[in-house]
Amino acid sequence: MTPRLRAATPADLPAILALEEHAFSSDRFNRRQLRYLLRQARSTFLVAAEKHVLLGYAVVLYRANSRRARLYTIAVASSANNTNCRKTSSSACVFINQRTRS
Repeated sequence: MTPRLRAATPADLPAILALEEHAFSSDRFNRRQLRYLLRQARSTFLVAAEKHVLLGYAVVLYRANSRRARLYTIAVASSANNTNCRKTSSSACVFINQRTRS
């Protein structure tokens, strides 16, 4: 089954924080920083979930007065199926490309 790609919500923060702590040994985002990226930053915060289990997330930041975007962070759970994650990553790239061109 391919993970479903969707916009992150505040309800996802505990799972995102747990994945952040698992995926990175240093330079981790804390809850406050992740909440800012989700609620206030000029960003797209996407999560990939399968059967209500968070498998990954990505944050893309946008500059004011620019059509450029920057992939700011991405994390994938070690339990995620690589083939399905590649498909979901491709979907995310298409979504981001459409967002920056509109």
